[in-house]
Formats: sequence, structure tokens, C-alpha cells
Amino acid sequence: MELRQSTDLRQTLTVSPQFILSQRLLQMTTMELAQEITTELAENPALEIVEITTCPHCHRPMSGSRCEHCGNKQDLENERLEQFIEQQRMNYDRDEEYYDSQSSGEDGDDVPLEQYAQRAGGFHDFLMTNFLATPYRPELRELAEYLIYSVDDDGFLAFDFAELEEKFGAGAEDVEGIVEIIKTLEPAGVGAANAREALLIQIKVLSEEGLGNETAERIILDHFEDLGKGRHDVIAKALGIEKSEVLAALDYIRRNLTPYPARAYSGRAAEMVELAKPAIAIKYDGSALSYEILEMSDFNLRVNKIYLDMYESGQTEDGRAGRSEMAHIKNYFRRAKFFIDSINQRRETMEKIAAALCEEQKEFLTIGLPHFNSELTQGRLADKIGLHESTVSRAMSGKYVIIPALRGERDGKILSFDFFFDSSVRPKEYIRNIIAKEDPDDPISDGELRDRLAKQGIDIARRTVANYRNEMGIPSTYERRRAR
Repeated sequence: MELRQSTDLRQTLTVSPQFILSQRLLQMTTMELAQEITTELAENPALEIVEITTCPHCHRPMSGSRCEHCGNKQDLENERLEQFIEQQRMNYDRDEEYYDSQSSGEDGDDVPLEQYAQRAGGFHDFLMTNFLATPYRPELRELAEYLIYSVDDDGFLAFDFAELEEKFGAGAEDVEGIVEIIKTLEPAGVGAANAREALLIQIKVLSEEGLGNETAERIILDHFEDLGKGRHDVIAKALGIEKSEVLAALDYIRRNLTPYPARAYSGRAAEMVELAKPAIAIKYDGSALSYEILEMSDFNLRVNKIYLDMYESGQTEDGRAGRSEMAHIKNYFRRAKFFIDSINQRRETMEKIAAALCEEQKEFLTIGLPHFNSELTQGRLADKIGLHESTVSRAMSGKYVIIPALRGERDGKILSFDFFFDSSVRPKEYIRNIIAKEDPDDPISDGELRDRLAKQGIDIARRTVANYRNEMGIPSTYERRRAR
């Protein structure tokens, strides 16, 4: 047998590690991405985070105490707080014996309050960790520990003032002060006396972030019992609003709030969907639409300067460059660079999608329904921005966007990206509005709804009308007549 050597030119399709990483990061939700970044920072010493100071007025990056974009100064109280934190950091002694003290008790009764933060444990240890970061009064730490470990599995806190006074010698003012601190801890709503107060705490937190809903807050505050019994008409009449607004507020409550804030931590199933973390915010100033990528808006990632210098010079800090040391440096440097490039690619893709949505759904975002573009598809959007449809689908999967308040509404909304490609949005909104204004004694049938939709250029079958009505939880004509 004759052995011969020859060359052969072939084309093969290979997938680079960076492409795999970029696609994996692209399809992550906002919450998953935050967790992935935290994990990567912990595992890769060549990757570091850089905090970005943003203007409290225009929310653009700023350096110093005055914003170069809008000219406003940073809040003086925030400056003082940052100076205090920096001073504490400078005064911190890593070798101070106090931080290394060990418990003397076998059952843990004598463990200082601060060391509960070091325990791996359940929900109450998590609360204790967060509590230690607050400005509590040290003399009330035993009282605080008692109250935190009295929070039940739902996140509610019940206590007896007389019992606490006898046990800890604490007055009502001291107890209320500790309870108010507990109510500021995560998860929002913990420490409340009941479900209603938990919801009000959560909606207050969202309002501070610009994501509140005034109608939902009024309903929870003044008509909580009616809400629980489904008396939407009673609520609408009492507040002087349309029933559709009540249903929209109910949808906001279901999607963003939970009456039992601790259930997700205690292993019990939560009754409501967890808060949607938006990836993009679309804004309207009355003349033009704009957008902001909310992911990583307050920090950047970069390669650690020490690793960068060693990678470029081929030497370690002490001047010696062993083979294993350089292999370590190159490996983590390249890993950090791949990760940063993939994050930037994700951001560029999200910016393209946001810009295209602002253009394709401009009338809906500035005027509202019925100007929703029902003809928009993911394929059409992908063609517009020059990306493959599968890439666009991955980028939008499981992600949310904040839209501005539409005409006739007081608050903006958090919507899934899927909403913009739902052809049923327009007919559903028409159906909801028509039924909200119908004569209670003569409800409109599905056939009549179909005819009215046809006059608006929406040609769908009566069966489709019935399906849309059922999806929105609106009873049939017969059931609505009986309910009246």
C-alpha cells in the first residue's frame, strides 16, 4: 500500500466561543443578566465594575457635582452621604479584632447581631443581613432581632407592645422605629401587618422609581375589600372612572405586586407574578420619542488595569513571567474581553430594536389605541434593523419595556416585548371600551361587537370576538345581564 501526502482546500462552518457567549447573553432576561454579571465578576479577577454617577434630573452620566448636560447640581444630601461612606471606608481597619470575634455560646444565643449576616440560612437571615446595613440604634439590636425573627412565612409582622416593653424595656416609639426600618428591607412589603399594607409599601417603592400607578394605589387604599370580591363596577363608580381603567389597574397589581412578599423565600408558591424588570424605557416629551437602555445604566465593565498591563508587557507585577502565570493572565484577560464584547453587542442589539419600535409604533406610543400597528411582526422588524429574525426573537424573549402614559391615561405601563407583535391588541381594546360603555340593561352581543369592529376596519369572526372576550375575562352577554 502506497502512502501519499496531499493538500485539500475545504470550507467548514465553525462557531466561535465569543459567538456562543454573545447568543447566550442575548437571550437572558434582565434579571438573569444581572446574576450572570455578578457571577462573572466573582470568578474572573481580570473583570471589574466601574460605577457611573448619573444626574438626578436628566439621568445622564455626570462627573463632579454639576451635570454638564442640564447644568443642575447633584443633591447635597447625596454628596454628604457619599462623603460619609468614603470616610468610613478610609477608617475601616481590616485587621480589627472586633470583626474576627467568635461566638462563645454553643447554641448561638450569644452571637452578636452583626454576625448573623455571615450565616448561610433562610429568609430571616437574609432580612438580618439587610438590617445590619441600616442606621439602627445599637442598644435596640436585641429588640430588632426578636422582631425580624417574628416575621411569618407570608412576610407579615404581628407583635404585642406590652410584651415587648416587658421583655426588652422598649417604648412604643422604639418599637415603631425598628418596624419602620424592617419595612424598608427587601423584599418590598415585608414587615407589613397585612396584605393591604404590603401592597401599599410595594407600590410606594415603585412610585419612587417612577413606575407607580395612582389608580391602583387608590383602589388598594380605599377599595381593597371591593377589589378582593371583584366589584369592579362599584370601584369605577366610587372613583369616577371607567371600568376599563379599573381592569387596567388590576392588571398592573397582578403583574407587579404580591400580597405575600415572603412566600418566594419561604418555599411556598407566590400567588402573583413577580415584578417585571424592564430592559428599555421609551419616553415621550410631547414632541419626540426617545429611549433609554436600563440594563447596566449605572455601571460599566472593563478589564482590570493590572491584568491589562501584565498582558501587554508579558510580565507579572514582580517582573517574572512564568509560563503558568502568563497562561493564567491570558486566559482571564481574553475571557473578560469576550464577556465585555458580548455585553456590548447585546446592548447594540437592544438599541436597534428600541429605535425600530419607536418608529414602527410611533402613533401608538404618542397617541395610543386605536393607532396600534397590528401589521408589525418580528420578521419585519428584523429586516428593518438588518438582523436575523431568530436574533431579534432571542433579544426580546422574556424582556419588558416601559412605555409613556398614553393619551387619556395618567401613568405609563410595563409591557412585554411580545405585546408589540400581538395582532389582537386593537380588537381587544375596542371590545373592552365598547362593553365598558354599554347599557347595563341591554348588553351587547358578540355578533354586534363583530359588526362594530368591522366598521373600524377590523374584520374578524364572531367566534374570534368571543375568544378575545374570554381571554380578557369579560363575561358573556347572558352573564353580564344576570350580573346587572
